[in-house]
Amino acid sequence: MRKLSLKNKITALFLVAAIIPLIVVSVFQIINFRDAQTKNIQAQEMSLAKTHADNIDRWFSDHLSDIHMLIKRNPVLQNGNIEQIKPVLRQAMDSDASAENYIFVDKNGKGIDDKSGILDISDREYFKQAKTTLKPTISEVLQSKITGNNIVVIAVPVVVNNGFQGLLAATIKIDAILELMNDIWVADSGYGYLLSPYGTFITHIDEEYIGKTLESVMESKEAQIFKDSVLANDSGYMEYSSSSVDKMAAYSIVPNTGWRVVVTAPVNEVYSDVNRSLRTSAILIAVCVVAVVVLSILLSSSIVRPILAISAVMRKAAAGYLNERLSIKSGDEIGALAEDINHMLQTLRDIVINIKDKSARIDDSAVGLSATSQQIAASSQAVAQAMQDTSQGVSQQAKDLADISSVVKALEQALNNVYESLNIIKGNTNATDELSKQGARQLDKLIGSINDIRESYKDVAGNVQELDQNINGVNEITSTIANIANQTKMLSLNAAIEASRTGENGRGFSVVAAEIRALAERSKQFTENISRTIAMILENTSNVVKTTGEMENKLTSQMELVEGTIAAFQDIMNSINNMVPHIKSTYEQADDMIKHKDIVAERIGSISAVAEETSASTEEIAASMEQMTGSTQEIAATASALQGTAEQLVEQVSNFTV
Repeated sequence: MRKLSLKNKITALFLVAAIIPLIVVSVFQIINFRDAQTKNIQAQEMSLAKTHADNIDRWFSDHLSDIHMLIKRNPVLQNGNIEQIKPVLRQAMDSDASAENYIFVDKNGKGIDDKSGILDISDREYFKQAKTTLKPTISEVLQSKITGNNIVVIAVPVVVNNGFQGLLAATIKIDAILELMNDIWVADSGYGYLLSPYGTFITHIDEEYIGKTLESVMESKEAQIFKDSVLANDSGYMEYSSSSVDKMAAYSIVPNTGWRVVVTAPVNEVYSDVNRSLRTSAILIAVCVVAVVVLSILLSSSIVRPILAISAVMRKAAAGYLNERLSIKSGDEIGALAEDINHMLQTLRDIVINIKDKSARIDDSAVGLSATSQQIAASSQAVAQAMQDTSQGVSQQAKDLADISSVVKALEQALNNVYESLNIIKGNTNATDELSKQGARQLDKLIGSINDIRESYKDVAGNVQELDQNINGVNEITSTIANIANQTKMLSLNAAIEASRTGENGRGFSVVAAEIRALAERSKQFTENISRTIAMILENTSNVVKTTGEMENKLTSQMELVEGTIAAFQDIMNSINNMVPHIKSTYEQADDMIKHKDIVAERIGSISAVAEETSASTEEIAASMEQMTGSTQEIAATASALQGTAEQLVEQVSNFTV
């Protein structure tokens, strides 16, 4: 499965962080807007129904008040005199344009209208109700017995001494009531109408509905909805389906009549503005989503671009190219990170250059030290060979002295042999003198070489100590880099923890934190590799310092041995200088040797002792030379090891391009 790139992850994060809240807020706002508009429309429609119900109620209240006033002002209505009542009816008719007729009936329901027509309304429900309740009554839609038109009757009982004496009523034209409803217009095709408490249409935009019941013009289910809602409540709002068209209805009761003013219209027309606003909002949301997607892509590109540049530079640094630098100038955390990485690369470059320089110096010093050690070894071998020759000469001298002793003992038998022996002694003495002088010269050279070696070792020790200090400085810088890497790792870990606390919104930032932590881990690995290399260098330099100290001590010991050898040579030379006159005297006084053989024997014994001491001294010098040769060989081996270490260090740092 292919992993998503950081750019895609950041883009997805921005999209999730921006689009989801945008959609949620937009949906919430749309829902709130729709609900608010729905409530507002419902309130407006209910207010419209209530306003017209109040207007109709006031209209009927005015008519009732006028009829009551008419009864009070005309006592003839109470005595039932028909001839006297006719003028009153005509007068009332003339003053009421909405009335079709004014009628008066007695307590039996029989009477006249304003045109002197005789009528009987005893079968009318409004008459029965008024007679029974002694209260004003407003009928449903009726067909006039006089004109045959649809009318509504406003009936007021005439009560005398709490007894029903008759009824004064005004028959109202349906057109007059229709005029009260004509100004109800809702949306494009909405309208208003009146329903009686029994479900009869008082008014309707379609005049064929007037006087008909709900059941006769609606489906049973629709009619039942109206009975359960409109007729069962004084006011309210409902939505229903009529002929597959969703409609709304707001209704309010007319208190004086019990009628319901119903305002109805198709739902899609009522909510057309709301739906239009919702569509506009949806389009705006879609435009915002597209804008967010584009901005997310651009923003993620701007964020990932410097990260990719950092990754490329770090890969080159890992390959040894330390000349690369980041050119990110942003003032955010990534810009600060780029500056830190540039500073780290510059520091690493300076460290590598310093290591290269010091390694070259160490290599040169090691080569010089090795060459000097080889010269010392060669000189030591030459001195040892000279000491060996001297020892052999001294041994030969001892043997000759033994021969002289034998000759002295046999002096009387072989005087000629004494003279030959004296000649041999003289020659050997000269040779010994020459050898001692050569030995002194060789020792002087040895002292000079040892002093040169000691000065060279002092220079080497100083260079090694300076290298040790510089490497310690490098180690401190590496430790600082490691601390920075650890702090970066801790910061990325804290960022990941905080991102996990924020939940889904922090997931993208958690991925960024993981990438930074991985970068810190790689930096830490680099610094650990450098620290291990420096530790090896420190260990080798410590060994070199230790070895140079030991060599200096050994050179000091050798100087002491050489000084002892010089003293011994001086003694030998003094002895030889002392011995030569004696040999000459012995040779010149060969004639007296026989006479002074005891003295000669004693002198020969002394010479033999000196020869033995000289032989022991030369053996000690030879042993010292062998020890010095071993020390110089150790110095040469140490110098070779130091040279190898320096060459390895040079080879390692040569991988870096600075």
